[in-house]
Amino acid sequence: MERERRARQAEARRWRELPLAARAAGGISVFPLTLEATELRSRGRVNAVLRAHTPLDAFTPGDAVTLAPLGRPDEGWNGRIDGVDESTLEVRVDDVPEGTGPWCVSRRLD
Repeated sequence: MERERRARQAEARRWRELPLAARAAGGISVFPLTLEATELRSRGRVNAVLRAHTPLDAFTPGDAVTLAPLGRPDEGWNGRIDGVDESTLEVRVDDVPEGTGPWCVSRRLD
């Protein structure tokens, strides 16, 4: 298990070292996103509703992600994809995201 944990950490480091455009090409990140709404959900959780300008076929409900300002794609709110369609992502996070955007959503390794 320790070897698997170290391998996942190394993979996450490789992802973070990639330029954002390469992350997007590899289906790891999507940007730019516009925050359209935040909705309070049960247990104090928040769904952030984001609109994309490109198809969102790389993400599915349940994916572990980070929602972050585009200028700091690795410094944001950890959450999960709650819903997705052609151009809209719903990301469930613990707090209302702060900032004006644009936004980036990136996969994270659990």
